[in-house]
Amino acid sequence: MMLKNRSSRVRMQSLLIAACVASALGLGCGSDASGGGAVAGGGGNAAAGAGGSAPVGGSGGTSTNAGAAGSLASGGGGAGNAGSGGSSAGAAGNAGASSVGGSAGAGAAGASGNGGAGGATSAAFELKSSAFANNGMIPDVNSCAGADTSPELSWGAGTHTPLAYAIVLRDTTNGFTHWVLWDIPASTTELAADLATQAMLSTPSGAKQVAFSGTGYKGPCPSGQKHVYEFSLHAMKVATLPGVTTSSTPDQVKKAVENNSDAATTLLGTSSATKP
Repeated sequence: MMLKNRSSRVRMQSLLIAACVASALGLGCGSDASGGGAVAGGGGNAAAGAGGSAPVGGSGGTSTNAGAAGSLASGGGGAGNAGSGGSSAGAAGNAGASSVGGSAGAGAAGASGNGGAGGATSAAFELKSSAFANNGMIPDVNSCAGADTSPELSWGAGTHTPLAYAIVLRDTTNGFTHWVLWDIPASTTELAADLATQAMLSTPSGAKQVAFSGTGYKGPCPSGQKHVYEFSLHAMKVATLPGVTTSSTPDQVKKAVENNSDAATTLLGTSSATKP
């Protein structure tokens, strides 16, 4: 019996010695000492391992170094819980380096693009002349007091898309139609001064004209009385005016123009010209 008890004490002492050796190596006293927390895998969202709890009678296990935490997680070192009766709590593991998440880079606002160049805009639908202003005095050169040549005229299409243009000159004081020019190409927006006098014009190409006497332009000639004259520009719905020819009268052509006009604008001038 004494031998049996002695043998038991020897075995217990051996176990205690082994436990202390294990404690010195950081494995925790006692054969069931848990190792430190598991190492967190790099790159994952792993939390740091907590220190292992030591068994009864042993020192707390040394916590392993926490692995570098994954994105946005801080690796924490868990201190081992002190075992009952153990000498000390296990040393806290070194905190794993927090991985700093990529800053949400608010992208810099892209420079706004320059506005595209606006499309070319057509001049207003308005008839003008470099020879006289609206309601101004018509020069003698454009009347029977002078060479009686046509004045320079210019215009724009505005919002209209005519197929052709026509111009009518009439005396608003007595209603007399002096001159009509029609079938002016839609691409034309200016007439040079002193148009040719033939019925069929080459400039502008395809245009036709008629006057109260002959075929070319016939300007004001009120014989000393002041009259008001109207140059009217018509945006035409047809490229070729139907039902008239260069043998038609100015009033006949004027009526055909008005029947096929989509829009009209006027330039007024005054004259008291007298033929020499």
